[in-house]
Amino acid sequence: MGETEFLSDASSRDDERPMAEVPGRVGAAGTIGIAAGWLVGAVLAALAPWWPVFTLVLPGSPHRSVDGVDGWGRFPVELSSTLHHGPRFGIALWVCAAGLALLAIGYLLGRRGRRVPVRDLATVAGAIAVPCLLAGVVGSLMLYGQAYRDEFGRIPAVRGATVHVEWGGCVWLSVAALVCAVGASVVLVRTTLRAGLSTR
Repeated sequence: MGETEFLSDASSRDDERPMAEVPGRVGAAGTIGIAAGWLVGAVLAALAPWWPVFTLVLPGSPHRSVDGVDGWGRFPVELSSTLHHGPRFGIALWVCAAGLALLAIGYLLGRRGRRVPVRDLATVAGAIAVPCLLAGVVGSLMLYGQAYRDEFGRIPAVRGATVHVEWGGCVWLSVAALVCAVGASVVLVRTTLRAGLSTR
């Protein structure tokens, strides 16, 4: 009888330990940090389409800015009448921004309630899927810039010249959003894995 009481007292003391002391759990600061990483990434991804994706530069040209397009596929005003509309990467970036924002809000609300394995698994899946989607968008931005440069270099007036691509704010903001999203997701996944190992 005494041993039973001793075990129950020990288990109750374990349950009463602060969240930061329980193996594999994130404290209040860690929870805010993970959510903040996703939210900052969401804001950066939402702002990125309003900036240029790239600018093509011809060395020796009197005009430094030869050609370019922003995240909504809009070319500069002086070129918009002769060129078609470019890809609307802003749609994909806004989808990623919405996904990161939902991850952050869901994670914060979930931490306030009881731990549910299914909900934790869904959060981890989202924490992996959304940054992967954002990485795909960033890769597409850069591939589009390189392909456009190659196509631009085939113009008779430009053929033979070296054309450089200067990445614009759309790419840099998207990369920064990806870094924030990946950082927050890595912390969450590592913590979840540690929690799973500690329960075995």
